[in-house]
Amino acid sequence: MEDLKKEEKYKELSIDGHLTTNEHDLPFETAGELIMKNQAEFHPLKFLQGIIEVLEDLNVTIYEHTRAKSADGNTLTTVNNHSIDFEYLIIATHFPFLDIENFYFNSFKISYGYGLVAETSTPIPEHLSMSGHDGAGLSIRNVVKPDSALPVLLFGGLGHGSYEENDMAMQLSKLEHYAGQKTANKDTLYAYRAQDLMTADSLPFIGHFISRISTILSHQVSINMV
Repeated sequence: MEDLKKEEKYKELSIDGHLTTNEHDLPFETAGELIMKNQAEFHPLKFLQGIIEVLEDLNVTIYEHTRAKSADGNTLTTVNNHSIDFEYLIIATHFPFLDIENFYFNSFKISYGYGLVAETSTPIPEHLSMSGHDGAGLSIRNVVKPDSALPVLLFGGLGHGSYEENDMAMQLSKLEHYAGQKTANKDTLYAYRAQDLMTADSLPFIGHFISRISTILSHQVSINMV
């Protein structure tokens, strides 16, 4: 509870939030609840479908199953050595594929996270996205699955750095144990491990791509090492 009280940034950012206890009548005990109001949730595939419709109206050509490997001037080259001419290039991949000398790749922190989707006989209030502050860092979210007779929940947690060697099956078993302490779960429908890449300051790379960045940074590193 004391750690939750220390969270003040949302007030500085004028986010509609407050600290309380058991406001949502959750089926498990909580020391406190830091609630952020008016959050939004969107379906990524439906979002992309809307973008595609806009692009089609603008007569933009869409290439599916096409992987780019390089760009020179106003020409993009694919892994199959096909060329695509463009006027403007926007890179919206996880990190820029124009990765000069592995600069971007080596700037990421790599971590693993675990998740499982389970049917439960313990209903959770709808439209909630909960992130736990316990040892497992357990998060709980509702899953829309119309063909399930029981409510379906997504449990995530037990994240760790890639340098830590943890057995995947053992981690998922632990996660199932933590989830069982919160709700009375029935069948586990899916289980997975995800690999996440985060920048050193947790902020995304954004802005104009400068091809000289590698040369500039190499020069700076050389000066610092002397």
